[in-house]
Amino acid sequence: MINIGFYNIGNFTVPYLSGFMGAQAVVYASMFDIGNALAAMGIGFAWAMSLAREGTRFSATRFLKDLLKSPVFDTYVVMLVLRFLDLSFPDPVIAFTSTAGAANTFLSMLMLGIALEIRLERRSYGIALKYLVVRYALAVPFAIGAWYLVPLDEPIRVVLCTLLFAPLGGMAPVLTSYVGGDLRLSNFILSASVVVGVVAMPTVLVLLGA
Repeated sequence: MINIGFYNIGNFTVPYLSGFMGAQAVVYASMFDIGNALAAMGIGFAWAMSLAREGTRFSATRFLKDLLKSPVFDTYVVMLVLRFLDLSFPDPVIAFTSTAGAANTFLSMLMLGIALEIRLERRSYGIALKYLVVRYALAVPFAIGAWYLVPLDEPIRVVLCTLLFAPLGGMAPVLTSYVGGDLRLSNFILSASVVVGVVAMPTVLVLLGA
């Protein structure tokens, strides 16, 4: 739920897209990231929490409470409501949050470096490989479907195909740890997905003529 279908858009993908395709591609990626965040750090997180509780039956009420415990999910919901109402924060608030948000990439990489552990149990390498194989085995047909079936302009389809090969989201290890999962394994999967993304994303952009 957390370590397969979750994409790192802001910290990793945006620099690639802006360099290859310009600012408009960042807009498309940001729109994709709304669904990515709501699904992974909202629904996926709450679903994982419900499965992590051994010996308890699924409860819709508890699921909703877990969903609302995710600050990222809550933030996106509030921002979407403000956007639909055509409201915005005052300029001083935007200036302050922009300054604080500028540290996001550094903090994410710092967290990854602190928790990174290359030496795992032999069994853990097999689990990591399984997760990565599933992730990219799904990415290929989804990318083909996005390119040939999605009725949108070509630049948008290029962005969609590229995003499907983005690394695992930087919050995945944190969420994994929070639900009682294997933090070191999640960090290893994240690190491996970064290596794959460094190669796969520019390759997709070149193949699609970006």
